[in-house]
Amino acid sequence: MEGFYLNSVDSSTAKPSVIGIFTSPIVQFQRIKDTPLVVIPLFILIAISLIASGLIAYIPDYSAVIQMTLEQGLDTSNEFAEAMEVFTRLIVFISGLFVPVFISLLPAFIFWVVGKVLGSMVSFKQLFSMMLYVSLIVALGSLFNSIVVVLFNLDPMTVVTGVSMLFDPLDPLAPLLSFFDIFNIWYIILTALGLGYVAGFNKGAAWSLPIVLSLITAFIAYLTSGIQ
Repeated sequence: MEGFYLNSVDSSTAKPSVIGIFTSPIVQFQRIKDTPLVVIPLFILIAISLIASGLIAYIPDYSAVIQMTLEQGLDTSNEFAEAMEVFTRLIVFISGLFVPVFISLLPAFIFWVVGKVLGSMVSFKQLFSMMLYVSLIVALGSLFNSIVVVLFNLDPMTVVTGVSMLFDPLDPLAPLLSFFDIFNIWYIILTALGLGYVAGFNKGAAWSLPIVLSLITAFIAYLTSGIQ
């Protein structure tokens, strides 16, 4: 491995482990470079995300969210409120199927393009596999937050693992502060390490790319939440 990431850890022909990404990520990144897997981590990622989104979609009370929507909308009838609640719960559940793929696929593509510019020999499959494993951190965070919301009957938009929990979930600043979340920081660290070991990026590129990408994502969420 080049530059900053040169070390004495031996590469392995063994397949990367889902559990290992939490306990020994560097070993897993070296395995991903040699044997990039897609189907297994994708299946597990979607399964965890569907459980998390299912809990949030069907158990918490969405009355506050719906009330806010009605106050900003044109229709305040009970029929419309009921339809909005069903629609909201459905969207929340379906997001568990598509969001995990999106948050793995898009960064992998961006990193692959940057890799081409930097002269890296990393393949798209290697980066996609890496991001699927790293995104398990995000899925675990969603599952943890979903369980806490259900157990303590919190607002379904509450995120208890970051500083945004200090704000009203409907506050426009809450999405912007999603950057400062334990699982997001963990995700950034693993992504940076992965870009070093799997793609051979130098220290500056490996760390700046996931940080900038997370900041942009949080800012887009902030702008979106401000749309009336």
